[in-house]
Amino acid sequence: MSKAAKTKMGRPIKPPGLRKSRLLTVRVGAELREALEIAAKTSGKSLSREIEIRLGQSIARGKDPTVAALSGVIEELAFQVEGMHDVDAKPHWPWYSNPFMYRALTLAIQQFLDCLAPEGEIVPPIDDPQKPRYRGMPDGLLKTYESPEARATFASSALVNAMQSLHPSAAEEEVLKMVPENWRTVILRQRKRLEMARNQFGMPDQMSNGLFDEFAD
Repeated sequence: MSKAAKTKMGRPIKPPGLRKSRLLTVRVGAELREALEIAAKTSGKSLSREIEIRLGQSIARGKDPTVAALSGVIEELAFQVEGMHDVDAKPHWPWYSNPFMYRALTLAIQQFLDCLAPEGEIVPPIDDPQKPRYRGMPDGLLKTYESPEARATFASSALVNAMQSLHPSAAEEEVLKMVPENWRTVILRQRKRLEMARNQFGMPDQMSNGLFDEFAD
């Protein structure tokens, strides 16, 4: 009697065009692996998924070393503010869900930034909106440079709007086509980074909600 042909176990191999990911073998040190395993356990993800997310965030972060350094400082401030952690590094009172820790973190960030404050008088960067370089810019947008408070309101509104807009409007896509290629790369990188942040914070997906209306006139 001939032996029956052996049947391979496991999932059938998908065609290359349908594969969601590919295997990548990387050798890392023991300390780094342990840190990644702790991070994966804390987030409830698999080790491979944790590594994939962190690599994606690293690529999306950009090349500005000052911003990268500030990102690391804020992460460390959050760790110090939360104080007590479990053996797996999970905080007892996460800043993003505990009002006390949230307020403490915002104060810590402000106090740290105060240590870096440049010397000199606070002067609006645009001294004359009628200069040729500012022609065509909406008056509402130019007004956001009149004070730090106005610029901060615009920036925070822009950030929330971008994080909540899953699909850019047709007008935004047309504008994107007209900007220089290097700036288009920056914008696309920022879009990816904000998408990761939105997913992390659990923000809802929705279309543009009109936060820019007051700056468009």
